[in-house]
Amino acid sequence: VRGTKNAFDFLTDIQIYGAAALLQLVRFLLPAGDAWTPILHRVASFMNILMNSSLTNVTPYRETTEFIKYLKEQGRYKQLHITGHSLGGGIAMISGAQTETPAIAISGPNLLLSRLTFQPPVSEEAVNSFTLNYIPRRDIVPMIDDRGDLVQQIPCNTGVNNPFGCHKSGRTTCQLMHDCGSGDRSIPCFCVEDYGFPEPTPRPGTNRTYAEACIEQVPLSVG
Repeated sequence: VRGTKNAFDFLTDIQIYGAAALLQLVRFLLPAGDAWTPILHRVASFMNILMNSSLTNVTPYRETTEFIKYLKEQGRYKQLHITGHSLGGGIAMISGAQTETPAIAISGPNLLLSRLTFQPPVSEEAVNSFTLNYIPRRDIVPMIDDRGDLVQQIPCNTGVNNPFGCHKSGRTTCQLMHDCGSGDRSIPCFCVEDYGFPEPTPRPGTNRTYAEACIEQVPLSVG
């Protein structure tokens, strides 16, 4: 599921996560604000009721959730996983929690404060059991809403003055391949050329240099 690309997507961000972000700010400003955390998800739910119903009806996670339900009803796949980046990661986690399907987000906003605002609502147990969020350090977007139990903090190799650089899906993909290995897949050249990762170690018996391999590699478009 893709992330925010246009003004409508930005409006969707505000619709889904605006209440949670506002409550986080209020909690930060209030003395002993953390004491209110156990009830903030219910406050977010009440705030959501005041929203325009016409916007609620076009919330994109509903289509994703219905599609997952359709695939499960067809029974053609033994396993289903859903993933997305940024807003798409948030939508993936919402639909994953609603359908009890494993969901993996990259830099997605979280769900705990917003969980009762979705239709249908999701439980804290579903969020903690079926969603995983990969969160690069200093990435701003995953600071929205409270995290579930399954999160993986990963490094970000940008400077401290470039937090938006930590939100790029391409950089995170390269970071994961650098830290975890790429298996049988080759490392994309943009990892080295655009994001400053070290050149990968060639496999034994390889008769090409990294530069020669990159000349032949098909360019990829990444965020």
